[in-house]
Amino acid sequence: MAIGALAVVGAACGGATGSVQPTTTVSTAPPPPPAVASCPPRWDPTYPASINPSPARLGLANTLVPPGPSSLSVCRYAGLNQPVKAGTLAQSHVVTGPDLAQFVAYLDMPTWQVIPAGAVYNCPSSAGRIDLLRFDYLAGPQVTVTVDLDGCGFVSNGARTIGGGGSGGIGLRLTGWVGSDS
Repeated sequence: MAIGALAVVGAACGGATGSVQPTTTVSTAPPPPPAVASCPPRWDPTYPASINPSPARLGLANTLVPPGPSSLSVCRYAGLNQPVKAGTLAQSHVVTGPDLAQFVAYLDMPTWQVIPAGAVYNCPSSAGRIDLLRFDYLAGPQVTVTVDLDGCGFVSNGARTIGGGGSGGIGLRLTGWVGSDS
C-alpha cells in the first residue's frame, strides 16, 4: 500500500521520467489603484487666480494642450438652475490611452478659431455651466483647461483661448464622458 502511494506521488511530481512540469508564479503585489479624477469639489470661474500658475508647462501660448499627457480628469461643474449649487462638482471621469491621445489631437486642431487676448464679444446668456479639464503628465506641471458649455463657449488654458466649447464641438465630446446637465 505504501509503495502504491509513493508511485502516485512520484507520478504527480514528474516521476522518474525526468519530465519538467510547468510552474505557475502567483504575484502577491496588489493591483494598481483605479484612476481617480483630480477634480476640486467646487469651481469658481470668477476667482482671479490663473488656471495654470507659474511655473506653467511650456507651449501653452501656442497649443491648448502640450503633447504627452498621461491622463485627463474631466470635471463637470453645475451651472444655475441645477439640482446642486452652481460651481459644485456634478460629475467626473478619467480618460487615458488612445481616447486621451485622440482628444488632445482634437483640441489642438489648427482649425479652431483663436480668440485674441482682450477681444470683445457679445455672447448669449450663460447659465455658468463649465467643464474643467486637468491634464496630468508623468513629469512637470499639469495643464488645466476650462470649457464654457454655454454663453460664448470659449475653451482656454489661460494663455490660449479658442472658440468651440458650447453644446456642440468640444462640449459635445465631453458629454459622452460626463453626461449632460442642460
